[in-house]
Amino acid sequence: MVGEYVGRALPVNAVVLTVIQSGSIRWYGHRTTLRWDSVADERLDEAIGVLAAHGYEPYILLEDYEESSFRKHFARANIFGRIDWAPAIEYLSLGHVRLYAIADRARHLAGERILTHPILAPD
Repeated sequence: MVGEYVGRALPVNAVVLTVIQSGSIRWYGHRTTLRWDSVADERLDEAIGVLAAHGYEPYILLEDYEESSFRKHFARANIFGRIDWAPAIEYLSLGHVRLYAIADRARHLAGERILTHPILAPD
């Protein structure tokens, strides 16, 4: 289950921007969530900056079918809305779930290769 894995893999100060998995992340992963569909189109980067300034480590978690909606919602006005770097984790099940570490984008732009950690869902 994605929520349980996130609870084991992410630091306690993580905040996960997600929609479909928001309940699972909070309930099973014991991590703070922010529903990205409640963030104004032009304010994603600002929201991430505020979270980081308050000691949180932000992540974006998307089901595969959510990625196009996320980009449509945010890509025009926000750098992080482009999700133009590799995910830190890809949870492989009936649908793919990708977890993007905000900190990885700067590493990606600096030329560092981001290796995605694949997780196979248990049968």
